[in-house]
Amino acid sequence: MAVPTLILIGELDDFSPVQKCREMMAHRTGKGSPVQLDVYEGAHHAFDAPEFKTGVEAYGHWVEYNAAAADRSESDVHAFLKQAFGD
Repeated sequence: MAVPTLILIGELDDFSPVQKCREMMAHRTGKGSPVQLDVYEGAHHAFDAPEFKTGVEAYGHWVEYNAAAADRSESDVHAFLKQAFGD
């Protein structure tokens, strides 16, 4: 990665499977900019999209809002940006 990167993903995301992200992280050599992977337990794809409060199937995948994951992701983004770029 050329810039500090934060990956936010739901544990149950079947659009972008968390296992692929974990494999990518396991293969990182430590070269380049830092990459942080935050996985939200019990969350699906679109966990931060309140329009999906009632989960739906989209293109063969499940999308569903998760308020706890959305709130946590917002805090995680702020913390990551502060750590990566300062105040």
